Formats: sequence, C-alpha cells, structure tokens
Amino acid sequence: MDSLRAVFTRDAPVLLLCNPHNPTGRVFKRAELEAIAAVTLDRDLVVVSDEVHADLVYPHARHITFASLSTDVAKGP
Repeated sequence: MDSLRAVFTRDAPVLLLCNPHNPTGRVFKRAELEAIAAVTLDRDLVVVSDEVHADLVYPHARHITFASLSTDVAKGP
C-alpha cells in the first residue's frame, strides 16, 4: 500500500479498480479492498470500480463490491 500511496497525488486523482480482475479472474480479498479504500479515502480519490465480471468468479472465490465496504467508500470524495 505504500507504493499505492506514493503513486496517487493531486496529479493522479482517479483509481480504476478492476475486480474481479480481467483476464485472470482474481478477486480481491476484503483486507486488500479495505487497504485500497483507506488510501482512496486518505487521498480523496475518485474510484471507478469496474465490477462487470462479478458473476464470473471461480467457485472458491467471493466477490465483494467496493462500495459495500463502508458508507464513506460508497459516497466517495
């Protein structure tokens, strides 16, 4: 997450989050999404969450929508 914090400045105010990831099908775990959310809230980033493949996950995986993490995350900056 330190790398993520370093990348996002006032010159880069938007994060495009692809979850599940295309083409690998990898879904982010809740702890990973919460860490990303902490950075986005701290930096006042706009998050464009591409979750179009949410229904196409592997049987052992569980997709968690980014906006479901908290009301602060859902409302954005």
